Amino acid sequence: MCGRFANNEKIDAQSAQFDADPRDTKWTPSANCAPSQQLPIIFNFKDQRFLRLAEWGFQPAWAKGKSIINAQSETASTKASFRDAFDKRRCIVPANAFFEWRKTSQSQSQSMPARHSHHLSHHHCRPRRQTCSS
Repeated sequence: MCGRFANNEKIDAQSAQFDADPRDTKWTPSANCAPSQQLPIIFNFKDQRFLRLAEWGFQPAWAKGKSIINAQSETASTKASFRDAFDKRRCIVPANAFFEWRKTSQSQSQSMPARHSHHLSHHHCRPRRQTCSS
């Protein structure tokens, strides 16, 4: 996953698209979602799909206070950092676009958006903390 992405959809639209129970989830759409922010995720719990906010970042048990925001899809199922979460705690992170950065000079970078043809695409990730109050 990239270092920034956009999620410009309201909670009711995301809930409808993924058939997920949003309960009282409050969310302001954002064109600049960043690590450590509370962002919408969709996950299954006891055969029901929920939409809740979770902090963007993954914290392995050994990483005291330090979150990881990237993993390689080719090795996520085998690396000790991600293996258990990859097998048991996946979720969907709704996104309209993600951003990669192009260096324009030695001291400046410019964001380059990549968009999906549908109104919401999605990325897989593991939330740092998964709480469920259904």
